[in-house]
Amino acid sequence: MIKPYCASGAGMLTRAVIFSLLLTGCTSVVKKSPGVEGAWQLVALEGLQTSVAEGERAPVVRFDAAGVRISGYAGCNNFSASFERKDGKLKLGPIASTRRACSEPEEALERAMFGALANTSTLRVVDGSLDLLHNDRVLARFKAVDRE
Repeated sequence: MIKPYCASGAGMLTRAVIFSLLLTGCTSVVKKSPGVEGAWQLVALEGLQTSVAEGERAPVVRFDAAGVRISGYAGCNNFSASFERKDGKLKLGPIASTRRACSEPEEALERAMFGALANTSTLRVVDGSLDLLHNDRVLARFKAVDRE
């Protein structure tokens, strides 16, 4: 006669502890590389330093944690787009933005920022800075915002 298997309470507890230790061990071995998710404030565009006047909003980009959306503020309007990172390359979808009327300096900054985003082919994250590059040329540089 075949006897059905029933784990005792102590056996179940032992298995649960071992299983959780195995999972913990696996997660501690895998280290995430620094990602782009989070907010980044614009500090340079086309090699020129950018500054923000007192009381003004700084241009910023935010990469979502899921790795599929970018959004932000380009100096006048809010924007968003889809993006894909594959084999070290960045592909940005069409940029959607609000249509607020802007002063000429804000419009110029926004056009330059949207141009940099549209022409970006790769990203580089080094020492709290995010560079948007086309080939080896830095189109825009951002600093990390609200990072721990």
